[in-house]
Amino acid sequence: MENVHRPLTSAPIVHYPDAITLRSRVYDFLRLGKYAEACAHCIAAANHGDAEAQYLLGLTFKMGCDAGQFLPDTYYNEALRALYLASKSGHQQATFELGRYCYFQIQDYNEARHYFDMLDPLNAARNLELSSSQLAEANSCLGTIYCSNPSSQHDIDRGILHYTRGAELGDAHARFLLAYTELYICTPARTESGLEHLRQAAIQGHPEGQFAFGCHLAQEGRLDEATYCFQCAAELGHPTANQYLGNRFAIVDPSLAQGYYKHAIQLGCTESVELLKHLLQQYPQLETANGLPNWGSSYG
Repeated sequence: MENVHRPLTSAPIVHYPDAITLRSRVYDFLRLGKYAEACAHCIAAANHGDAEAQYLLGLTFKMGCDAGQFLPDTYYNEALRALYLASKSGHQQATFELGRYCYFQIQDYNEARHYFDMLDPLNAARNLELSSSQLAEANSCLGTIYCSNPSSQHDIDRGILHYTRGAELGDAHARFLLAYTELYICTPARTESGLEHLRQAAIQGHPEGQFAFGCHLAQEGRLDEATYCFQCAAELGHPTANQYLGNRFAIVDPSLAQGYYKHAIQLGCTESVELLKHLLQQYPQLETANGLPNWGSSYG
């Protein structure tokens, strides 16, 4: 982070007698969508080391950029710098936001690990500022960094520890990743535990977990249960689940199959285009009955 010690001066300085009054005015401006004014009322306190104001200033800059009120190349850097200063002062929310920025936005996983590790997310007692969902997300990200990162940070056992903690905090994605790691990365595979975590992820409504558990049930010949899992995943927008259901019903209920194929195509599953064309060739009455437009205008 460059020039983190220079004053924050991207908006006019406004002086208030205390931080409580300052923040009250900031929230008023945020409710009105006046981000420049909100920034102006944060900067004075932020420049005097108020970590909460630095954190709030960082979020306000970001919200202003997202709303198109600020130029990203000037204000977004200010947002990151304000969050960095707040994090250095021990502000856990700012540290969490920096970890998310490094992980999701710039995909600098070493920096993301640095910020998330600063939070010690395995120890909830040290993170009173963070919600359980934030701690779960931090653990899930760290689990992926330690299990998937090919650098020196690769540590499957530690990754599983973070996935497990994220799952305990209710994060369905962490539980799915824990299942995947135990089934496909661990040597030897932890099959029984992995399948149980996969089942739990499916119950929690994780679409990838529902699809993967459906595949497992199908392999065991439990087709009705598998179909139910695929239907749950399809309702949540899983493209391959929609395609599988199209295949499943292509003979017994072509109209239903057509609906699943169309949904899969809308979700970006290009393989379903040819499958749907083939279905309509077999059952040409579907095209008329459902009022499908010309292929060229719909599916290119």
